[in-house]
Amino acid sequence: MCTNNMQAGPNINEERMPGWRDPRNFIIVSDPYPTVSALAADLILPTAMWVEKRGRLR
Repeated sequence: MCTNNMQAGPNINEERMPGWRDPRNFIIVSDPYPTVSALAADLILPTAMWVEKRGRLR
């Protein structure tokens, strides 16, 4: 299981995106829905959620 460190990390009320705001960095995020990381990204790639990966529900 993965976590989004920008949302789950310590001190999230302080400056969280110092490296992300550097214009020399090109940030790519793959998320199924909008997140804090996606707001800072230059390119957002869609990803499938668990329901789409497993097929139909039983």
